[in-house]
Amino acid sequence: MLTTWISIFSVVGYSVAFLAVIFGSCRPLHAYWDQINPVWAASHTWKCYNEAVHIIVATGVALVQDAVVTTLPAILCWNLRISFREKIALGSIFVAGYLTPVIAGIRLYFIVRLYYVSYDASWTSWYCWMLAMMELLIAITCSSLPAARVFFNQYKPHVDFVGTARGIKSVFSRSTSRKSISAERSRRVSSSTVKLTEQTYSKNSNTFTDDGPEIELDRMQKMPV
Repeated sequence: MLTTWISIFSVVGYSVAFLAVIFGSCRPLHAYWDQINPVWAASHTWKCYNEAVHIIVATGVALVQDAVVTTLPAILCWNLRISFREKIALGSIFVAGYLTPVIAGIRLYFIVRLYYVSYDASWTSWYCWMLAMMELLIAITCSSLPAARVFFNQYKPHVDFVGTARGIKSVFSRSTSRKSISAERSRRVSSSTVKLTEQTYSKNSNTFTDDGPEIELDRMQKMPV
């Protein structure tokens, strides 16, 4: 429990600290985006911190936090009183969650290249932005996966979320049996309706001509049930 609270406060502190660094990065503040304008930079006095150090440190801390945030729930869920198969299913989700720090590590590599190796910032920064979006989307997807079982239980009540091939086979067997029972029930209802119609017309045959009941019965048999 203490580790969880430490992790929460570290994430909050990380967000506040690096957000404050951005707003205090340049004097004046608008030099943060105006410094790339050579005309403005040559005609004004300004001072900015080393942006490369800020971005690299922020990415490294985020990488460690991603690993911690993925590991803590895995430890807590493994101690839950659930079946071993459910533990394996949850574990597979957390294994997928480790893709987030892996992508963060790759992004850190391209950030170092962007500031210290590459001469083409526009080309190298594309990889950084793409990996940042992948990291965010995978984190959101993995954090939402535990709710997928509720979804499948709601809309697919006969599908075992952590089932095996045997379970899937039994699902199809139950589905086929239900269809056969439904068809047999419809056939019996149709047969009972025809018999009841025959009895009704036989009791009231004096209100029809000789061939009237047979024609009417044939018409009713062709009607959809």
